[in-house]
Amino acid sequence: MNTTPHIETRSVTRKHFTHAERIKMLEMAYRGYRMAEIARDTGRSDTGVTRLLSRYGIVANPERRDYAAIEVAIHRLVGEEAERGEAEAPPENLRERTCIDCADEYVMEQGEYDWFETHPGLELPRRCPACRKAKRMAKEFVRQTLPGGMETLSELSDKLLGAYAAKVQVMEQEVADDQSRIKGYADKVDGLIGMADELRDRTAHLATFALEMGEALRDLQDMIVADYDETLPDEQGYVQGYGEYAEVEE
Repeated sequence: MNTTPHIETRSVTRKHFTHAERIKMLEMAYRGYRMAEIARDTGRSDTGVTRLLSRYGIVANPERRDYAAIEVAIHRLVGEEAERGEAEAPPENLRERTCIDCADEYVMEQGEYDWFETHPGLELPRRCPACRKAKRMAKEFVRQTLPGGMETLSELSDKLLGAYAAKVQVMEQEVADDQSRIKGYADKVDGLIGMADELRDRTAHLATFALEMGEALRDLQDMIVADYDETLPDEQGYVQGYGEYAEVEE
């Protein structure tokens, strides 16, 4: 919780609050300051500050405030102040912004820009109105649902990041194991490819040997046929002569 340094001030009794005072008080309430701190910083009484802020629905306990409603009230007051002509309109190109979350380009409203101009210590918003609203809603959800608020969310975030990092390590190890298995499969496939190549070479050798054997058998057949053709007339003459001899003996 931000606190302002103690400054000795005198509570001045004034019946009316200026527009700038109301904006400043709403801004401090939006930042989580307590009523006594706002009164001390503005020089107003606790009762007066409490009564004024209660008109905008702001309660004393910062943890139970509706910050979205406070921001709406601040923008409304800033807009009223701009309509009164208390500040000149800046060039539109100075109000052109690019949201760091959604990367959309937008133009700041006149009243919103004037409000930041009256608070030199604040930087211009880096998010568009829609993303700012979403971020506020997320913070409000965390504040209402998690005991300890953003500190608990920070601890939860650290735990989630730690669990995520551990999961990533497990996944990296699984990927390394898969890569090792894939490499083993690739080596086995290379071995099978080598065996297939060797079998193909042997098959080619066997085919060549079969061709050569066929040629040799054909040559042998030709030799047998030729020899048979040469000896056949002699055999036929022998058989014929033997037949004639047999007839004479009878």
